Amino acid sequence: MTAHPAHLREESRAAGPLLPVIETRPAIVHRHRLRLLWALFFHILRLAGNPLRAIGWTRALLGKYHTVHGAEISSKMAHVEGRIFWRIGAPGFPSAALSRNWDSELARICEAPTTIGLRNVYFAITTKCPYRCEHCFEWDNLNRPETLSGEDIIHIVDKFQRYGAAQIIFSGGEPLLRIKDILAVLENARPDSDFWIISSGFSLTTETARQLKAAGLTGIAVSLDHWQPDAHDRFRHYPGAFDIAVQAVEYARSAGLVTAFSLCATREFCTSENMSRYMELARGCGVSFVQILEPVAAGHFAGKDVLLHREHIQVLESFYLQYNQHRAYRSYPIVDYQGYIQRRLGCFGAANRFMYVDPKGYAHRCPFCREPLAKVLEFPIKDIVALVREQGCVPFDGSAL
Repeated sequence: MTAHPAHLREESRAAGPLLPVIETRPAIVHRHRLRLLWALFFHILRLAGNPLRAIGWTRALLGKYHTVHGAEISSKMAHVEGRIFWRIGAPGFPSAALSRNWDSELARICEAPTTIGLRNVYFAITTKCPYRCEHCFEWDNLNRPETLSGEDIIHIVDKFQRYGAAQIIFSGGEPLLRIKDILAVLENARPDSDFWIISSGFSLTTETARQLKAAGLTGIAVSLDHWQPDAHDRFRHYPGAFDIAVQAVEYARSAGLVTAFSLCATREFCTSENMSRYMELARGCGVSFVQILEPVAAGHFAGKDVLLHREHIQVLESFYLQYNQHRAYRSYPIVDYQGYIQRRLGCFGAANRFMYVDPKGYAHRCPFCREPLAKVLEFPIKDIVALVREQGCVPFDGSAL
């Protein structure tokens, strides 16, 4: 039986022993490995034209994945509403979006006759937000008048979908403050992309979660920056923010959405005890993923000494590998840690695999490398992508390896 969110909040407030083992839903599964690998092989076979080439391309793709992520592609998966998910940044299986993603990766490493496309588009659709989060990268722009209309947002999403973007991820501000516009986008969208929301959980209800699921939303990543309620509330400068986040996950799970907690791991947080307690809370809440983000000297953190040191990064990398690979943690959420990947392959931004669109509709390399390059509504997406790729991304510091 899954614990009620109120019980989890009280456990966390007590700051006592780690949360007890709780059966979670949706299930973290391991039995779909062969199904996924066969689907991948037959997809590649159609492109390769002969079995030997297909075997070679399959091995190359799986080998690259293991090198980058430190784990097999199917080492740990979440099964939600008939689909399988193993990374927040990858579309679920089966889906046309995942086929697009596979084609793009094959074109990169195997010279397959496909197009290198965009995996993710992060689209901030508002600057409105009731919180004042310590790490907010929109700090200087919060709560300004909306620039994009609902029709503008629909048009921008349609342009990226027609270009072949596998996933569209709405952020803000607080994107749920434009719930009607999100529903309109989902109802008008093509069926060949996955859609996510990054949110504090603010204003999500049982009814709106069900509406989002029915309209076609794939999942929601709820920001939760500490296992202690008071610490999270202080970080967000909003009393009750912890309770709102935990309850939002319960609403989303009940509606059949894929759920994740998104953690900004500050230096103070990067200890083994904090990570263990956080993972117990995440398991108890039944989320499929825990996404680890590193603080960046941008937005409210601009000019501040917030970057993680070597010892902090080593704590995060150890937990990333431990919780994704060790049998003792098979029932825990999948950990998604972009910093691990970036230190081995470089940044995926600058339209390498993702790009960012701000609340005014301008394309940027990423949410943190802020330089408006072109207005999406005014130019063809292929030209914008080419421009963003030409600008490139700043080198990622790999000294912590």
